Amino acid sequence: MMSAEQLARELAADLIAGEEGCHLHAYPDPRSPMGVALGQRGIDEVGRTGRVPASVAQLAGDPWTIGRGATGPDIVRGTVWSIQHADARFIADLASYHNKAERAWPGMRTLHPAAQGRVRLVPLVLLAGLALLALLLRDPLAWLLGL
Repeated sequence: MMSAEQLARELAADLIAGEEGCHLHAYPDPRSPMGVALGQRGIDEVGRTGRVPASVAQLAGDPWTIGRGATGPDIVRGTVWSIQHADARFIADLASYHNKAERAWPGMRTLHPAAQGRVRLVPLVLLAGLALLALLLRDPLAWLLGL
């Protein structure tokens, strides 16, 4: 039988993965000079093929993204992953975010065991919702602040 935490992680993973998609070639940030010049269709093309058009090759694209939304110092222009690597990184990142959310609410572990399963859904649902909001709005902080 699957625990509530495992179920919540799988549901969040499915939701985020479905919205994020998966690119096996690193692609530029949409707000970078290269991303702005390329537009979303061009960014998707770089993510699918790894080819950066010569007309924008000199522009900065940092931070680069790959897989199911992974970024970091190990992801640069030209990075290529397998689907297995992308999935493994996604699961590791999701677990890390979940653990950070649990640390932000330390009282969760003192709840009655019957309530813990339900409460463990909260950080994952919140993370999935924020990820979806970020995808939809591209700048959720500005939206929340009414900018």
